[in-house]
Amino acid sequence: MDAHTYRDELARLRNARALVHMDLGEYDEAERDSLAAAQIEEELGEENPHRFLQAAIDYTSAGRARREIALRNEDSLAPTFAALGDALRVLGRAPSHAPLADRLHAAVGSL
Repeated sequence: MDAHTYRDELARLRNARALVHMDLGEYDEAERDSLAAAQIEEELGEENPHRFLQAAIDYTSAGRARREIALRNEDSLAPTFAALGDALRVLGRAPSHAPLADRLHAAVGSL
């Protein structure tokens, strides 16, 4: 497996694992995996700008996990907004693609 394919698969697996952790209520792990996936997707976006859309979705997932952590610990929501800011930042670098952009905005709205 070449390096590019490896990073692509790693991002997809980290994203999938983050979703499982979210479903299990393991928000710290979900945040960690979502951020790792987002970072890889953002790097891959330099070669393929469509990957910025997935990075934005991954940052949104991290924001959702951070929200759950903040609610559980009665902490500030500032880290949640930071992750959502990252989502919007990378979304601005993505080519226009209405269905995925709508999905991201829906996810942000559910917070």
